[in-house]
Amino acid sequence: ADDGVRAYVNGVLYIDQWIPSPGNFYQASVTLPAGNHTFVVEYFEAGGAAYLAYNFVQGGVLPPPGSPQA
Repeated sequence: ADDGVRAYVNGVLYIDQWIPSPGNFYQASVTLPAGNHTFVVEYFEAGGAAYLAYNFVQGGVLPPPGSPQA
C-alpha cells in the first residue's frame, strides 16, 4: 500500500497502518474455519502515487513480498 491501509476479517482488524507511507508491504496470517467470511479493506491516498494490492493465499506458506504470487 502506498499510504494508509486497514484490513479486517470477520470484523477483526488485522492490519492497521493508517499512516502516510512511501509504499510498504504488510501481511497477516488468519486461520479461518470452513464457511463464509467477510473481508474489508480500507485505503487512503495522501498524495502523489497511489497503490494498493490485496491478495489471499490459501494454506501453506505465504509468498515473499514482491514475488509474482504476492
